[in-house]
Amino acid sequence: MKLTSDTGEAKTYRIPMRLDNVAFSPGELYTLIFTLKENETDDDEDAKVQKRTGGYGITVSGSTALVAFVYVDTAGGTVEEVEVPALAEGTYYWDIRAQLIATPSTTRIVRKGEIMAG
Repeated sequence: MKLTSDTGEAKTYRIPMRLDNVAFSPGELYTLIFTLKENETDDDEDAKVQKRTGGYGITVSGSTALVAFVYVDTAGGTVEEVEVPALAEGTYYWDIRAQLIATPSTTRIVRKGEIMAG
């Protein structure tokens, strides 16, 4: 799934989730984690943006994740005394993983794609 983002744009992406080719609804069993990386093979610790359910940028409506980008996600700035760099123009890679709350080491990708920043 390809997304687009303009620098400094506040935007909510509606992302349908699927697991094993079936609509996926996480219910109360899973935490969702959205990760945006410069390269698909980058470690999660090197993510440009990371969001999760529970008040951290992702809400759920059935089998759709609503991922909220705010100004600082693309334009950069300071958040709680941490400097967040702006995204350079280009292609980035994202995924949404469902993490089983009872066993956090169990995760499954429920959607992935690219985002064009510019």
